[in-house]
Amino acid sequence: MKQTLIIQTGHTNEYILKKGPDFSDMFQAVVGNRHIKICNVFEGEVPPNAFSAVDRVIVTGSLSMATERMPWMLQTEAWLRNAAAAGVPILGICFGHQMLAMAFGGSVGDHPMGTEMGTSVVALNEAGVNDPLFAGIPKRFAGYVAHTQSVLAYPETAVCLGSSDYEPNHIIKWGANIYGFQFHPEFTDEVIKNGIARLEDKRCVKRIQADALSEADGNLRTGRELLKRFMQLSR
Repeated sequence: MKQTLIIQTGHTNEYILKKGPDFSDMFQAVVGNRHIKICNVFEGEVPPNAFSAVDRVIVTGSLSMATERMPWMLQTEAWLRNAAAAGVPILGICFGHQMLAMAFGGSVGDHPMGTEMGTSVVALNEAGVNDPLFAGIPKRFAGYVAHTQSVLAYPETAVCLGSSDYEPNHIIKWGANIYGFQFHPEFTDEVIKNGIARLEDKRCVKRIQADALSEADGNLRTGRELLKRFMQLSR
């Protein structure tokens, strides 16, 4: 039986963990836990090299920075390149989005405007509107964001599908079935509010859009719909 592999690149912050959900838990809350395998690469676990047993891959967010270039990051990037060559669909979220960019020759660094936390309106460009994953998705939708670093330049082999006023490379695609989202489709209001509390505690947040938080908005619906659509992709 083929599996969906969740590559977990770190635990979420202590405020959220007190409530229970880790990154992998949030994804499973949306897509279920049948035929899911979790690989904690940041703890030294190694993804399987038998790509025939992997139907698709999700790379999570992390409190680590993509520019730290730790051994597990370099090893995971090499694995992702091999998985892509084998035709495995891949979705990178936040840190995972940045890891994909680094793996394929892009650049990542601190966002010049600082940390962004809250919700952000993502606008699809023409390529995004015409992409099969986004068929019928509103051209502008709200997404949860929590990041300090960004994809500063995406690889020549990639195409940008969407941006926000804060993040020009918000959605990137490689080939037919590899996607990177800077926003978090798995997040909820409670998760992002706990993230804001952590940053306010540390007095290091630069931009908070707490007033935009609303589950009545399309935040959950659009993000979760995209996750479910990705789960339908296979080789």
